Amino acid sequence: MPKLRLAFAMRSDELAATVFSDEAKERLAGVTDLVRPDVLTEFESDEALAVLGSIDVLVTGWGAP
Repeated sequence: MPKLRLAFAMRSDELAATVFSDEAKERLAGVTDLVRPDVLTEFESDEALAVLGSIDVLVTGWGAP
């Protein structure tokens, strides 16, 4: 069975780092396919729309677009 594809959306990468430790991200990467290492901070660019269209799970936090 293929892994679920996951991305993060928050105000900034710095905020994501305070919420999810490197260990937590590694654990998530072990059970999902993390499609990009940095967080989405907007949903309007072609790149962001491509990511959103290709994932199964979007993990959001404070300041998510």
